[in-house]
Amino acid sequence: VTITANAQQEKGIIGSANWLNNWTEFKPAKTEYNETNQILYGKITTNTTLLKKNTYLLQGPVYVTNNAVLTIEAGTVIKGDSETNGALVITKGAQIIANGSETDPIVFTSNKAVKKAGDWAGLIILGDAPINKFGGTSSIAYDLDPVSTIYGGTNPSATSGVLRFLRV
Repeated sequence: VTITANAQQEKGIIGSANWLNNWTEFKPAKTEYNETNQILYGKITTNTTLLKKNTYLLQGPVYVTNNAVLTIEAGTVIKGDSETNGALVITKGAQIIANGSETDPIVFTSNKAVKKAGDWAGLIILGDAPINKFGGTSSIAYDLDPVSTIYGGTNPSATSGVLRFLRV
Protein backbone atom coordinates (compact mmCIF):
# COMPACT_ATOMS: atom_id res chain seq x y z
CA VAL A 1 0.00 0.00 0.00
CA THR A 2 1.34 3.41 -0.99
CA ILE A 3 0.05 6.53 0.73
CA THR A 4 0.85 9.96 -0.63
CA ALA A 5 0.08 13.17 1.26
CA ASN A 6 0.44 16.60 -0.30
CA ALA A 7 0.15 19.81 1.69
CA GLN A 8 -1.12 22.90 -0.05
CA GLN A 9 0.94 26.02 0.58
CA GLU A 10 -1.07 28.77 2.25
CA LYS A 11 -1.38 31.74 -0.08
CA GLY A 12 0.78 34.66 0.99
CA ILE A 13 2.78 32.87 3.68
CA ILE A 14 6.08 32.74 1.77
CA GLY A 15 7.69 35.02 -0.74
CA SER A 16 7.77 38.79 -1.11
CA ALA A 17 4.00 39.10 -0.62
CA ASN A 18 4.11 37.51 2.85
CA TRP A 19 1.32 39.24 4.76
CA LEU A 20 2.82 37.99 8.02
CA ASN A 21 5.99 40.09 7.68
CA ASN A 22 6.54 42.92 10.15
CA TRP A 23 3.94 42.09 12.79
CA THR A 24 3.43 38.43 13.56
CA GLU A 25 5.40 36.95 16.47
CA PHE A 26 5.81 33.20 16.19
CA LYS A 27 7.55 32.86 19.58
CA PRO A 28 5.26 34.85 21.88
CA ALA A 29 6.26 32.74 24.89
CA LYS A 30 9.74 34.27 24.70
CA THR A 31 8.68 37.87 24.09
CA GLU A 32 9.26 40.26 26.99
CA TYR A 33 6.96 43.24 27.49
CA ASN A 34 7.15 46.26 29.77
CA GLU A 35 6.13 45.95 33.39
CA THR A 36 2.45 46.55 34.14
CA ASN A 37 1.74 50.12 35.22
CA GLN A 38 -2.09 50.17 34.99
CA ILE A 39 -4.59 47.69 36.44
CA LEU A 40 -8.03 47.17 34.93
CA TYR A 41 -10.72 45.47 37.06
CA GLY A 42 -14.49 45.41 37.49
CA LYS A 43 -16.57 47.33 34.96
CA ILE A 44 -15.74 49.96 32.36
CA THR A 45 -19.00 51.92 32.02
CA THR A 46 -17.90 55.01 30.07
CA ASN A 47 -15.97 55.52 26.84
CA THR A 48 -12.35 54.73 27.68
CA THR A 49 -9.05 54.75 25.76
CA LEU A 50 -6.10 52.48 26.57
CA LEU A 51 -2.83 54.19 25.65
CA LYS A 52 0.26 52.65 24.05
CA LYS A 53 2.52 54.26 26.65
CA ASN A 54 0.98 52.05 29.37
CA THR A 55 1.01 48.30 29.93
CA TYR A 56 -2.29 47.07 31.34
CA LEU A 57 -3.19 44.11 33.54
CA LEU A 58 -6.68 42.57 33.40
CA GLN A 59 -7.33 41.54 37.00
CA GLY A 60 -10.25 39.15 37.01
CA PRO A 61 -12.99 39.59 34.42
CA VAL A 62 -13.20 43.18 33.17
CA TYR A 63 -16.59 44.00 31.63
CA VAL A 64 -17.15 46.83 29.15
CA THR A 65 -20.81 47.69 29.79
CA ASN A 66 -23.41 50.46 29.46
CA ASN A 67 -22.89 50.79 25.66
CA ALA A 68 -19.39 52.13 26.36
CA VAL A 69 -16.68 52.11 23.69
CA LEU A 70 -13.24 50.79 24.67
CA THR A 71 -10.63 52.21 22.29
CA ILE A 72 -7.16 50.65 22.31
CA GLU A 73 -4.27 52.51 20.66
CA ALA A 74 -2.01 50.68 18.22
CA GLY A 75 0.95 49.12 20.02
CA THR A 76 -0.80 48.76 23.38
CA VAL A 77 0.01 45.68 25.47
CA ILE A 78 -2.68 44.15 27.72
CA LYS A 79 -1.80 41.26 30.01
CA GLY A 80 -4.31 38.84 31.48
CA ASP A 81 -3.63 37.95 35.10
CA SER A 82 -3.31 34.19 35.46
CA GLU A 83 -4.00 34.17 39.23
CA THR A 84 -7.41 35.86 38.87
CA ASN A 85 -8.22 34.43 35.41
CA GLY A 86 -8.15 37.87 33.80
CA ALA A 87 -10.49 38.44 30.86
CA LEU A 88 -11.83 41.31 28.78
CA VAL A 89 -15.57 40.93 28.15
CA ILE A 90 -17.24 43.26 25.65
CA THR A 91 -20.89 43.02 26.67
CA LYS A 92 -23.91 43.28 24.39
CA GLY A 93 -24.22 46.87 23.16
CA ALA A 94 -20.66 47.86 24.11
CA GLN A 95 -17.84 48.08 21.56
CA ILE A 96 -14.10 47.54 21.27
CA ILE A 97 -12.11 49.62 18.80
CA ALA A 98 -8.74 47.85 18.65
CA ASN A 99 -7.20 49.30 15.51
CA GLY A 100 -3.57 48.22 15.53
CA SER A 101 -1.21 48.52 12.60
CA GLU A 102 0.97 46.07 10.71
CA THR A 103 4.12 47.39 12.38
CA ASP A 104 2.48 48.24 15.73
CA PRO A 105 -0.04 45.53 16.65
CA ILE A 106 -2.12 45.46 19.80
CA VAL A 107 -1.05 42.54 21.98
CA PHE A 108 -3.10 40.59 24.51
CA THR A 109 -0.90 38.15 26.44
CA SER A 110 -0.33 36.41 29.74
CA ASN A 111 1.36 38.05 32.72
CA LYS A 112 3.38 34.89 33.37
CA ALA A 113 7.12 34.89 32.69
CA VAL A 114 6.75 31.73 30.61
CA LYS A 115 3.56 32.10 28.60
CA LYS A 116 1.32 29.27 27.44
CA ALA A 117 -2.23 28.78 26.20
CA GLY A 118 -4.78 28.92 29.00
CA ASP A 119 -2.83 31.30 31.25
CA TRP A 120 -5.72 33.78 31.23
CA ALA A 121 -9.40 33.75 30.21
CA GLY A 122 -9.10 35.76 26.98
CA LEU A 123 -11.08 38.28 24.98
CA ILE A 124 -14.84 37.69 24.84
CA ILE A 125 -17.09 39.71 22.52
CA LEU A 126 -20.86 39.40 22.99
CA GLY A 127 -22.90 40.94 20.19
CA ASP A 128 -26.49 41.91 19.49
CA ALA A 129 -26.91 40.21 16.08
CA PRO A 130 -29.30 37.28 15.58
CA ILE A 131 -27.97 33.88 16.61
CA ASN A 132 -29.00 30.36 15.67
CA LYS A 133 -30.59 29.47 19.00
CA PHE A 134 -34.19 29.14 20.16
CA GLY A 135 -35.22 32.38 21.87
CA GLY A 136 -32.63 34.45 20.00
CA THR A 137 -30.31 34.97 22.96
CA SER A 138 -27.90 32.94 25.02
CA SER A 139 -25.31 33.36 27.76
CA ILE A 140 -21.83 32.01 28.27
CA ALA A 141 -20.74 30.35 31.49
CA TYR A 142 -16.98 30.36 32.24
CA ASP A 143 -17.69 31.40 35.86
CA LEU A 144 -18.57 34.91 34.67
CA ASP A 145 -21.48 37.17 35.64
CA PRO A 146 -24.53 35.62 33.88
CA VAL A 147 -26.27 39.01 33.54
CA SER A 148 -23.22 40.48 31.76
CA THR A 149 -22.66 37.56 29.40
CA ILE A 150 -25.91 37.52 27.40
CA TYR A 151 -25.51 37.73 23.64
CA GLY A 152 -27.70 37.59 20.58
CA GLY A 153 -30.57 39.81 19.52
CA THR A 154 -32.59 41.06 16.60
CA ASN A 155 -30.21 43.58 15.02
CA PRO A 156 -28.52 42.00 11.96
CA SER A 157 -26.38 45.11 11.42
CA ALA A 158 -25.12 45.20 15.03
CA THR A 159 -21.40 45.77 15.44
CA SER A 160 -19.19 45.16 18.43
CA GLY A 161 -16.37 47.27 16.99
CA VAL A 162 -13.09 46.76 15.17
CA LEU A 163 -10.25 44.26 15.60
CA ARG A 164 -7.38 44.99 13.27
CA PHE A 165 -3.74 43.87 13.62
CA LEU A 166 -4.36 42.36 17.03
CA ARG A 167 -2.58 39.38 18.58
CA VAL A 168 -4.24 37.37 21.35
